[in-house]
Amino acid sequence: MYIVSIVPITKIPLPAPQALDYFSSEKVISGGLIEVSIGTRKVFAIVLSCSRVFEQKLRIKKSGFRIKPITGIISNKRIVRKKYLNLAVWASSYFYSPLGLAMKLFIPNILSRPTKKILKEIGNISDFKSNTPPLHPAPHPRPAVAKAMAGKQDYGGQGITSKGFAPVLYHAHHNEKAKIKFYSDEIEKAVKDNRSVLFLVPEIYKIEYFLKKIPELKNSEIAHSGLTPLDQYKIWKKARRGEIKILLGVRSALAIPMLNLGVIIIDEEESPLYKSFDQQPYINAKSVALKLANLTGAKIIIASDFPSFESLWKASCKKYARLDAPLWNILSRSEDIHIIDMREELKAGNYSIFSRKLQEELRIISESNKQAILFINRKGHSSGLLCRDCGHIEKCPNCDVPFVFHVLGFPPSPKASEGQSKLQASVVRLICHHCGKRQKPPSVCPECASYRIKFIGSGTERVEQELTKLLGGRSNRISRLDTDIAPVFDLQKKILDDFREKKTNILIGTQLMLKAELLPEYIDFSGIITLDPMLSLPDFRMHERILGIMDKIKRVSKKIILQTYIPENLTIRSVSLPDSSVIDTELKGRAELSLPPFSQIIKLTYAHKDPNKAEQDANVLKNKLQVQAKNLQLTTYNLQLLGPAPAFIARINNRYIWQIMIKSKIKDLALRNKFLRVVPSDWKIDVDPIDMV
Repeated sequence: MYIVSIVPITKIPLPAPQALDYFSSEKVISGGLIEVSIGTRKVFAIVLSCSRVFEQKLRIKKSGFRIKPITGIISNKRIVRKKYLNLAVWASSYFYSPLGLAMKLFIPNILSRPTKKILKEIGNISDFKSNTPPLHPAPHPRPAVAKAMAGKQDYGGQGITSKGFAPVLYHAHHNEKAKIKFYSDEIEKAVKDNRSVLFLVPEIYKIEYFLKKIPELKNSEIAHSGLTPLDQYKIWKKARRGEIKILLGVRSALAIPMLNLGVIIIDEEESPLYKSFDQQPYINAKSVALKLANLTGAKIIIASDFPSFESLWKASCKKYARLDAPLWNILSRSEDIHIIDMREELKAGNYSIFSRKLQEELRIISESNKQAILFINRKGHSSGLLCRDCGHIEKCPNCDVPFVFHVLGFPPSPKASEGQSKLQASVVRLICHHCGKRQKPPSVCPECASYRIKFIGSGTERVEQELTKLLGGRSNRISRLDTDIAPVFDLQKKILDDFREKKTNILIGTQLMLKAELLPEYIDFSGIITLDPMLSLPDFRMHERILGIMDKIKRVSKKIILQTYIPENLTIRSVSLPDSSVIDTELKGRAELSLPPFSQIIKLTYAHKDPNKAEQDANVLKNKLQVQAKNLQLTTYNLQLLGPAPAFIARINNRYIWQIMIKSKIKDLALRNKFLRVVPSDWKIDVDPIDMV
């Protein structure tokens, strides 16, 4: 008889035990797949370890639980390799997520609803092919799991501390040729050494781009979230057999168990798309890849044209090795940046969303058949509906945000006269961008019945409308790119392809259009309608994100006009300064405020339909956290609690949202997680959040 310690592939809310013990009449290998009963449910589970009963007699006697037998053995072969078991345990601990959900990342999705045929195949599957010696299960998982969960972490969102482990930060400086050659050389070197390659990109379109650019990727396997569970299962089986030398994919590619891993490449490492924010576990693929490299001894390269400030800081501290691409390409980037004070435009009687200088440039572009992009980080026509008499702003009844006015993209009616505007011929709606509610805009103010209601603010639709008026109706050469007009990538690519092929000469868009690989190499002119709304967001990374947007625009533009009502703002003034001085200033400010990379941020979020209950529970948790910190002897140097406070958007879908922010300098993961044990399971715990709002 054996005691089997397992991880059920289901959510067991923390801080409940994540590894459970069962009896088994047969010995089961570590990483094997079995079925167990939890209450009235039968679930699959991954085996952590198996030991004889007599070796665990004392622990069984002390246990307050009745140990049940397993239901059955699905596969007595390693479904999850030992290093990936350790990776799942680490991810669960670092991101404070249920271990079962972390383990689920590393098994085929098809096991969520397997057929009898799949289960039979899994039961008879061959073991991993590898040149490494066989792995032996530990006598019992508790010490091993505890050790993995008690490791030291580092600030800056990586969570990796290990002597001799040095990730490589490759700063490409928009030198695409040098970056492609660097990637090619690293891949070729790994393949020659009979090692495998894991190449991660943030978006699916980049897979196609790199397949065209890097010949060494010709025979690579592709993995992304668009694959069916059966397709992913086939790739997983090929990886087990050691048939995959190069795997190219988005963050879901981490689930494929690569053998003899030699190098991991993370392109555009600063991308927020590596972070899972919509479902547990809320992991960051970059952090998990760094830990995977640490566990396997693989070389890891994190690359970017505009690296995150945390990564640059780590490189400056020698925690990362740094390589820079040759700077010849940077000499051609635009330094011709004009900042326009829109307050002066109002004084001069110009009430247009376009400054006089921007209007002049756009006319020149249109008449000379040159190309330009117009950037505004908001879709829709207008950002709100305001009554000029009583000040009422029309808000969504479900959410604490103003409606956004949209002109829906329907073609004009055949009965519409030739002189009718696109606005008149289309359907107009007020839309909430958070819950999706739609309604017709009122003709009079709902509060005071005044007719003096006005649409305020600008979005991509309004920019397109105003530009068409400015250019005398020549809209056939204007295109727009946002998720309203192009909700899927194929439509987005078509719009960008048309612009690159000069079928259109002015492109209006949000960040969606700033895909360097799909834009022309050079654009004659770029206009930034405004960045001001982004500056109002209470997020310490907003300065960095705005500079990242400007960096992408500067890469392709010969001349730039930036419009603003706050030209004295530090971020606005920073766009024309050297990158190094801006980064140094920003990091100095973060150090003074104990912000990443000088601490770790943990965001606690709670939502309830009763506003009083939401506030009350938030205050109760704050008190519990303060008591827990005192009991654990945590000082204000190691731990700071901010809040509770209503979220930036305090109500969404009739649920009132409260937040508590934690600034932590606790390096011991076990101690940090002990502090978090008092957080109820109905709170969302987001470690290293991408945004603070």
